[in-house]
Amino acid sequence: MKPDDAKLPHGADDAPRPAPQATPHAAPRDAPAPAPDDVPRYGAFRGRLRNRLLVPYFLLITIAFSAAAVVYLKTSQDALDDSMSTRLTALAGVVAGEMKPEYLKRLGPGDETTRLYRLLMTKLERYRAGAGIADIFVIDPDGRVLLDVDEEIPIGREYLFLKLDTVELQRVWQGDSVASTLYAGDDGRLYKSGYAPILDASGTVIAAVGVEAGADFLAAVNTQRRNVLVLIAVAMLMTGLISVGVARSIVMPIKRLVSAIGQVKGGGRYPTVEVTTHDEVGYLTQAFNSMTRRLQDKDAELKRLYELERDRAERIEDLSGLVFEGIPNGVVAVDLLGRILLCNQAAARIVRIAGYPFPETGIPPSAITALGADNPVQRYLGTVLKEGRSFLREDARFMGDDGTERMLGISAFPLSDREEHPVGAIAIFSDLTEVTRLQDQLRINERLAALGELSAGVAHEIRNPLAAIRGFVELLGRRVPDERGQTLVTSILEEVNGLNHIVTDFLTFAREPVLETETVQPGELLQAALALAIPEDDGPVRVDLTVADGLPALEMDRIQVKQALVNIMQNGVHAMEPDGGTLFVEAMEDKGGVAFRVTDTGPGVPDEVRDKVFNPFFTTRAEGTGLGLSIASKVVAGHGGRIELENTREHGARFTLWFPTHPPRSPQPAAARKARDTP
Repeated sequence: MKPDDAKLPHGADDAPRPAPQATPHAAPRDAPAPAPDDVPRYGAFRGRLRNRLLVPYFLLITIAFSAAAVVYLKTSQDALDDSMSTRLTALAGVVAGEMKPEYLKRLGPGDETTRLYRLLMTKLERYRAGAGIADIFVIDPDGRVLLDVDEEIPIGREYLFLKLDTVELQRVWQGDSVASTLYAGDDGRLYKSGYAPILDASGTVIAAVGVEAGADFLAAVNTQRRNVLVLIAVAMLMTGLISVGVARSIVMPIKRLVSAIGQVKGGGRYPTVEVTTHDEVGYLTQAFNSMTRRLQDKDAELKRLYELERDRAERIEDLSGLVFEGIPNGVVAVDLLGRILLCNQAAARIVRIAGYPFPETGIPPSAITALGADNPVQRYLGTVLKEGRSFLREDARFMGDDGTERMLGISAFPLSDREEHPVGAIAIFSDLTEVTRLQDQLRINERLAALGELSAGVAHEIRNPLAAIRGFVELLGRRVPDERGQTLVTSILEEVNGLNHIVTDFLTFAREPVLETETVQPGELLQAALALAIPEDDGPVRVDLTVADGLPALEMDRIQVKQALVNIMQNGVHAMEPDGGTLFVEAMEDKGGVAFRVTDTGPGVPDEVRDKVFNPFFTTRAEGTGLGLSIASKVVAGHGGRIELENTREHGARFTLWFPTHPPRSPQPAAARKARDTP
């Protein structure tokens, strides 16, 4: 029975189709490459490399096998389809040749019972049985049935399904033999038809023979398809196993290389990787082993050089530290905030630096004011930081922790980095107190020497007339009988004695000190001088005497040193007149000698006259001669000592007389004192 269904497209079949393969998602991009210092863990490395090796080749082989299978099956199906089309059209042509046109022209509706109709149907049935086909039918140019072996459709009925083969039938009516495409029947099977024209004696197409057969070749095609799918699956499995083996043969040597690289990265280990292949990976392994050997040699050399350089750097650092700490000049470097970055022991010794020495953990924030606001070094550094100026050898006075005034020589400069950007300031300074004192002492000594020579001549010239005046006045006193005359003579003699005392001081000052040394206890000497300088009934002046224990005995001229101390003490008493005050008298051991310190609570010595107080004849008192401090200075210098004057924080003056334990001059004989005291 002819199906009325629509035909399937050419090449379709009734076999179950495999489910379409899902398109794999695009593989995610690799994570960013690790930094040079990071070696990826082996698992991640192996997975990426293995996937890169397996997935492309596996997909490529899968596509190749699938494409080959599709081509093979399509070619086979097309060949079988063409073969069936040829067979059907040939059979249709044979049947058409057996159909006599005049017989067909005689058939009409209602002739199904005629002998001619049964004869023709018997012939067609014989062809159908012999060819093993499904149906043979004959139609006229109008598409009406003339003969139909399968269903015995009445003559003249129209075949509706033939409208689907309009293109093929048009060619048939033009005299060609053609075959239809595959189409599905009511039973679900696929069928194919072949057509051939029936010509009359004049060559006119009067009818067409249609031969219909089932597409049995598709079963063979489906069987081949299943076999091919099984073959592809087996091939893919084998390919996967082989690919895994190949990938493993590539990845494992690289794994060993990665592990070795990790050991090299960890430091201290230089493993040798076994060469298991003779391909590019093997060459890479050999190159890695050679590289690690060279790295090991270089590492050993670098370690040796590092040790040498470290020892050298440590020696240089130690030497630099010794030099830096050993130089007598103070060095202080600060940053832009004024915080101390660097200082040495000399700096801490010369000026106050709070918190020195600083801890090894670093300079604390408090060091930003470690120098103190009243410190001249701090002032110069602040000016350098603020104005960018440089100072070279500036002199500045500084009050020490002990209350003594110091003289500093300061140089300060800005600090810059290599790009000339300011980073701080540095100050280099030294204690010039002793140098200044020696310079002052030298100037005083030069003045005293010149003045002494002049004074000696003047004193001798004055003393002789004074002796004559004294003699005449004494002579006159014997001849003046009245009391008033005796009073005048006495007054003249007192003035002559006063002038003679002054001349004696001149001579004492003018002569080079001649020392008659003896062993003197500092405490006893100080008490003796104090008894002469300040009587016990001197009411407004109080004395605070301090003598340190264990003072060494001194070799000195007792009389001269005692007179020098008396002069200094009397100067302090006069400075506190008329209100009085406290005179602090001390004796202490100091720097290889003994220092006698006399401090008053008076107004102090003005800066403008400080450098003149030891000059001969300089005095601020109307009744003074100006020789007391000059003589004291000369006595101290004659003993190899020094005398210093400074103002204290309490607005008083402080004189310090320092004597060495052993004077530089040899003791003089007793006759020296007589020669010294003889006018």
